[in-house]
Amino acid sequence: MLSSDPNSSNWLPRVFIIILNYRSWENTIECLESIFRSEYDRYCVIVVDNNSMNGSVENILAWARGEINFWLPPDHKMRQFSFPPVHKPIGYLQENEENTESVNPDNCSLIVIRAKKNGGFSYGNNVGLSIVRNAKHPNHLIWLLNNDTVICKDTIRKWVDFARSLNATSFLVGTLVRSYYQPEEVDSKGWGYLDVLSGKVSHSPIGLLPYRYIVGSSMIVSDIVTLDERYFLYFEDVQYSKTLEKKGFQLDFCKESIVYHKISASTSKLSHTKTHKLRSMVTFYRHNYPYLIPIVIGMRILFYLLSGKLGNAKEIFQSLLGIPMKTHETSLRKLPT
Repeated sequence: MLSSDPNSSNWLPRVFIIILNYRSWENTIECLESIFRSEYDRYCVIVVDNNSMNGSVENILAWARGEINFWLPPDHKMRQFSFPPVHKPIGYLQENEENTESVNPDNCSLIVIRAKKNGGFSYGNNVGLSIVRNAKHPNHLIWLLNNDTVICKDTIRKWVDFARSLNATSFLVGTLVRSYYQPEEVDSKGWGYLDVLSGKVSHSPIGLLPYRYIVGSSMIVSDIVTLDERYFLYFEDVQYSKTLEKKGFQLDFCKESIVYHKISASTSKLSHTKTHKLRSMVTFYRHNYPYLIPIVIGMRILFYLLSGKLGNAKEIFQSLLGIPMKTHETSLRKLPT
């Protein structure tokens, strides 16, 4: 929550940056290298490892101690964001998810949490938000940032300045997202679009009835609002935008703040991505547009049947019937209200 008093000593917000890692510690370290050279220094990075089981936590901590570094080739166009390496060691706290209630994030720049399971995007971010809930600092903002990104030195400062200029006290803000591999290309201007009549999503306006949401790779939120854990992967950002809008949050976009994103790199380590996307679509329509299910979901099933994609049609049927996937744990944690 931002303080509205410019004379307050706490007017400059402390930024809590939540980053999920799943079996891609190299991306996470490159992202951290770019964050820790930021000119805005009032931040705490909370890395939540979604039970990677591949040494990710150990490697990230070794990086913080200065025992390993991330190196890009000298001619790599993105080398400037992670080289030369920032000064080490970086002080950190490391804890397991079961003990997060005792973690105080107020005086720490890096916290690494080992989640007890891979519960997906929403679950992992909610673990990070539970840490922010422990903060005593009265004036803070939260940044949900993909680990397969790098940022500029002024990225945080620019969106903080933008957030402070808003008339709203409760908001969800996106940033300009460029391609990591083709930096001149814009992936999204903060916004994504759902064609409500077809279920298709895009980072450009589509369809006759588009719903505009903040893209999940870079979301700044003013308050602690948990994500819906029914979404393991995909549509979680659409639902989050929908939920916050209903709560009266202003959705906006800061065009001056730039993030470079390795598109789909964070999901490349996951299996069954198509299945997750189909099931998340059904979940979204069931809870937001149930009257459109016969049209949107029905047409999608018909398309898959006619094109011979029987597995996709089966997944939608099973999702409609409430039959859970067998590829990940589906139990939900009890979230604070």
